[in-house]
Amino acid sequence: MENNLPTNTSINLFESYRKISQNKYFDLPERNIALKKHYTNGNYDKVSKLRVEVGDDLKECKKLWDIFKKEESVFDLWKFRYPFHKYYLCKPYFLTIYIDSDPVGLLPLSYDPTVNGYRWFGTSWPEDNKFFVKDPIFVPLLMYLAPYPVALYAIEADEKNKLPDFTPLEIDDSKYILDLTRHLSFADYLNTLKKKKRYNFKRDIKKFKSLQTITEINNSSRFDEMIVIGKERFKIKGDISEWEENPQSIEMSRELMLDNPDYITRTVSAIIGNELAGSDMISIYKGKYYCLGGAYNTKSFSGIGNYMNYLEIEDALNMGCKVIDFLQIDYGWKHKWFTEVPLYKYERL
Repeated sequence: MENNLPTNTSINLFESYRKISQNKYFDLPERNIALKKHYTNGNYDKVSKLRVEVGDDLKECKKLWDIFKKEESVFDLWKFRYPFHKYYLCKPYFLTIYIDSDPVGLLPLSYDPTVNGYRWFGTSWPEDNKFFVKDPIFVPLLMYLAPYPVALYAIEADEKNKLPDFTPLEIDDSKYILDLTRHLSFADYLNTLKKKKRYNFKRDIKKFKSLQTITEINNSSRFDEMIVIGKERFKIKGDISEWEENPQSIEMSRELMLDNPDYITRTVSAIIGNELAGSDMISIYKGKYYCLGGAYNTKSFSGIGNYMNYLEIEDALNMGCKVIDFLQIDYGWKHKWFTEVPLYKYERL
């Protein structure tokens, strides 16, 4: 078992580089040697006066987050991540590197009791994760100091270049997107598909239109019905939904859909004879349309998945969005329709 830096701790890292091998928190010889070589090969001046602190005060953690956040993705927003942290009863573990009083690197983590380990702040669910540093030279040190056990998922591909060979990232499940700047309409998108896929998509759209399917936007009264359908669908597949396994995630999902000044929340639902056929939770931020999840009654309404994709592509175009982000994990179908985007992970378990 590795020694973790306790919270509310501040230590000087290097009075000289020799302290790397003397500090009790650096107890893995192979990584120790590689790290020492990395920072004594022309980089020592940048790290010789470093200090590291670990904090768990939520207000102070937010201040640090605000210093480093990129505001490129909805997952960069504290208000979006916080419900994940809150409902999974996580404890912050913000590991910060300073030069004097200036924070130059931040590893924003939480201890997640549902997995008995450390994850990004916001648990394993948020995507588009980045290393918070003012200079990439500090990334390997942050990873070296990371607590154990730790698993950091859904790291953006560009971040891979910030890590040296002795701290490699592994391939994670990809995410899938649709670039709407290439399509002026849903018909434009259909024309990019091969003949059989195009036929199947059009067939399902025609089917649900013939059933006089009603589209509802932002009808919060359908939320509980969506949860029931989601649980049932997983049971049919012989699996268990997150809403079933961790009931606190139901209220987390509900909070994510509350009106928010920082991003747009939206639900898209398909109703047939007053019965919910499918419903998805959506967030919109800086021209990106995020399909966060939902539930489809595929038992009663075969093909509802294609119809919901149609509704959401149309909705995203009407909202002036440039990209639809269908998020991580293929589930056996996303690769058939959308563009794959690689993501990476770091694990020390």
